[in-house]
Order: sequence, then C-alpha cells, then structure tokens
Amino acid sequence: METLEVLLDKYESLLSNKLFFIKLKNGNTFNIRFEPANFGHLLGLQYCAEDPNDPRSIAKYSGLNAISGIRDGTITFKKLEQNNRKQFNKYILRKTEAFNHFCSLFPNSFKSFEAVVFDSKRVVEANDRELGKAVLIIQDKFNLNIKFVFFFGQEREDKPLYPLSFRKEMSQTIDYLDLQTKIDIEDIGITSLIA
Repeated sequence: METLEVLLDKYESLLSNKLFFIKLKNGNTFNIRFEPANFGHLLGLQYCAEDPNDPRSIAKYSGLNAISGIRDGTITFKKLEQNNRKQFNKYILRKTEAFNHFCSLFPNSFKSFEAVVFDSKRVVEANDRELGKAVLIIQDKFNLNIKFVFFFGQEREDKPLYPLSFRKEMSQTIDYLDLQTKIDIEDIGITSLIA
C-alpha cells in the first residue's frame, strides 16, 4: 500500500487547488473545488484519533493539521492502525482503495462515471447524516454491485461544490443510489487553477 504522504501528493497534484466542472447531458454544469484541508477527512483519518471522544485529539487528524502531521511523519498508516485497528480496517483501508480508484479515473475518463443528482427525499437510509447534505454524487457506472461513490455538497448556489465524503458502496439490492436520478456526464475538465 502507498504511504499517506504519497496519497497526499497524488491528491495535491490531481485534485487540489483546481476548479473542475462537470457538464451533464441535461445541460446542467456543476463546479467542484477540492481544498487541501479536505484530504484528512476524505480518508477518514479522524476515526483513528488517539481519543475519538476528545475534539482536540480529532483536530490533529483533520484539516491542515492532518496535512502537517502527514508531512512531518507523525501521522502514518502504522500509527493510525495502532491507534484503532478496527476503525482503520473499517474506514481507512476502504477509503484509500476508493480514493485510488477515483484518482485513476477522474478527471481524464468522464465516460467511466455517471452523475447522480441527489434528492434526499428518496433516501431509504435516513439515518446517514452525510446523505442529507449531498447535492451531487458521481459513481463508476461499470461496477453495478461495487460502486465507488463521491459525495459533493454546496454551501450556497453561487459557490462551487465541495467534497463531503467518498466511499466504496457494495450493494446487491436496491439502495438510495438506485432511487436517485442518474444523468450521463458529457464532459469533466478544469476551469481554472487556483493559487
């Protein structure tokens, strides 16, 4: 498995500080921005904090603190696993696999994804807080039972979408994604670089 520092480098070079657009075949276009501070949360590092009930402990694994910890070597896969092996296996390993899969496809192969325009009223798993915030979901359209899913939210309509979470969904029955409106993606690209 790659190191956290290698994954961070990949995130920064492929996704961070760029404004992406996703143009759908129905004419809608969504702008998306990945911030450097999103990285730790997207990989679920906070689940392996030394004390998951202490906000100060969680803060070490979030935002720009996570970036600093990865760069200085105080946050590693080994340390995360030592802190909490169960959560490491449940979250970090799955999210790392999903992240690598997503990066291998986005943004160069938009034909591999489909967009899911999210309607929270259709969610059957109403206890999942993140789903209520999602605006747009993109998933690998060639894995029908294994879905690599990226959730995006939006603070205001005039702001770009931001990544809420991503995960690997395994489903052989109807789930909340199957109940949503799916729209083919016409194009994905970079609108601009952000300094």
